[in-house]
Amino acid sequence: MFKSLVDDVSEKVYNHMMVDWVAHKPRPVMHASLQNFVFDLGKEYKFFPQSEFTGSAGGRIDVVWFHKDDSKKPYVIFEIDSSIRKNSFHKLCDQDAEIKFWILYPRKEPNPYAVSNCERKHGLIIIYPEKFSERFPE
Repeated sequence: MFKSLVDDVSEKVYNHMMVDWVAHKPRPVMHASLQNFVFDLGKEYKFFPQSEFTGSAGGRIDVVWFHKDDSKKPYVIFEIDSSIRKNSFHKLCDQDAEIKFWILYPRKEPNPYAVSNCERKHGLIIIYPEKFSERFPE
């Protein structure tokens, strides 16, 4: 279940993000759209989603999915950002969850080393657009 859930969620979130991306939606609209989509996706997978969850290290995490509605520990967490933010990175790394997604929709392509390092060393699953020139032409 673990691998197929990660792959399926990654694909669905990416496809949803690209619709907003190509439509040139403003950042706050994209954030709300992605947050609502991920919340609803949690229900589709029979999880108990919660928005703006206060994490173990303080800050709020955009969306979390619990196995049970009375659970204290999220199974899946999602942070949604318009750029790579140190705060978000620490929130994700400090939270005790099985699966951690970082959804990025930055103005410029993120540093490939930073993305690879976050994925490899910290187990984060990072989803971001692959073609930046289509969104923000020079």
